[in-house]
Amino acid sequence: MTENTAHRDPQMETLRTALQGMRTVAREMKDKMGDGRALAATPEGRQRIVETRAYLAEWRTLLAATVRELAEADRLLDKTLEEALGDPRMSEPETNIVAETVRGQLDDIGAGLACQFTDLQRDCTAERTERLICNLRGAQAQLLRLREGLMREGRGDGQ
Repeated sequence: MTENTAHRDPQMETLRTALQGMRTVAREMKDKMGDGRALAATPEGRQRIVETRAYLAEWRTLLAATVRELAEADRLLDKTLEEALGDPRMSEPETNIVAETVRGQLDDIGAGLACQFTDLQRDCTAERTERLICNLRGAQAQLLRLREGLMREGRGDGQ
């Protein structure tokens, strides 16, 4: 991901650290699960699987809410810049920042959506479907921002 190191907001650093911690713990949990068949062979193992799935469902809900909040904060920042400076994406430095920021998020967006599709296929619920729909809308908004930034840079189709 692209980082702006000129100014580090302590709250954003706290959020980054918390999200990285969640990611690390999720990886460790996945690694500890090992062979799911062996784990599911005992009542204790099955209970552990159920508890772990409950944690993961809660985390997915928290992450989806966090993504929505971050998207709203991003929109508010865009609006603030537009009001203060006119359309900030018309000047080259901001255009590059917008395009590079979104471009840096594409792997994470794709991985997150892929996991949600897998979860939905495994256990199709209205809640999971709604969460995925919200995140698809967020991904669409980010892609539209990327396209707009690229077009303003003169990197549209055939250019």
